[in-house]
Amino acid sequence: MAAPFFRKILLWPLFLLLLFGCATPGTRLEPPSVSLVNIAIKEARLLETVFEVELRVLNPNETALTVTGADCTLRINDRDFARGVAGVSTEVPAYGSAVVPVTLYSSIIGLVRSALNARETLAYELEGKLRLAGGFLVPGTVPFSSEGRLDLDDLGEEF
Repeated sequence: MAAPFFRKILLWPLFLLLLFGCATPGTRLEPPSVSLVNIAIKEARLLETVFEVELRVLNPNETALTVTGADCTLRINDRDFARGVAGVSTEVPAYGSAVVPVTLYSSIIGLVRSALNARETLAYELEGKLRLAGGFLVPGTVPFSSEGRLDLDDLGEEF
């Protein structure tokens, strides 16, 4: 009969330690913000176009973050256009920024559709996830979304 009593006495402090240990205030990481910096055609094949996009990652935290990978989807005028992944190791300094390159792939059909549906402006949306290295307090993945418009008249002959 004495054994269950001693187990309860030993389990309560352990339970309280776990409860209050998880609830103590500590460093909470703010998610980094991600925006599209550049997009360029890297290679055009018979059935596929390869794009190199550059993502600007802003770190609002007092600790550096290490980006170990990214995956994203680019939509143009509300249509899926390209998708890709990158295995990178990029250090984003505390209160700083870094550029993360990602290779995107688009079928030639998607490229032709976008060209046929081109208007004076192209609305784009980039969605994806950043993979972060870290320990207990750093999330493994951080979702992001970035959107904007490109004015075709301003691009001239570059587009």
